[in-house]
Amino acid sequence: MWRATLQFSNLTGDERAEMQAFLVKLNGQQHRFTLKDHSYTRRGAGGGTLRVNGGSQSGTTLLCDGATASVNNYLRAGDYISFDGQLYMVVADANSDASRQVTLSIAPPLRFSPVNNRIVTYSGDVEGVFMLAGSASWDTQLGIVSNFTLEAAQDVLAT
Repeated sequence: MWRATLQFSNLTGDERAEMQAFLVKLNGQQHRFTLKDHSYTRRGAGGGTLRVNGGSQSGTTLLCDGATASVNNYLRAGDYISFDGQLYMVVADANSDASRQVTLSIAPPLRFSPVNNRIVTYSGDVEGVFMLAGSASWDTQLGIVSNFTLEAAQDVLAT
């Protein structure tokens, strides 16, 4: 399960009000939000529209097709993929073959069997569905500046 600690410092005015409204709107663990690693840059070459190749998959291997044919380092260890609200990391370099197929070694293990032909996002908005993992908090210094800290965990039941 992915977990994250998010810290927002020195928010004032509109930024502070928007963050407070966001946290109140979540209503504890009732509602969800999407989250991605904003520091992430894909290392693999990618290309094409990557899709799940065959239903009933499980474990730490995901068979895909729709990749650009014959690309070395199509995705690299440390690259992210996502589908159905779930976020995964590629843990070994993967090459596409002449048939436009690629086998990805991923972590964590698949939580459910993906549907055949489901689009696998590997570029742009690679994100997962998260929820608060505890209570969020904020402090205000002299009524001018607020600091926020929240703990988030991936919603492993999101689909």
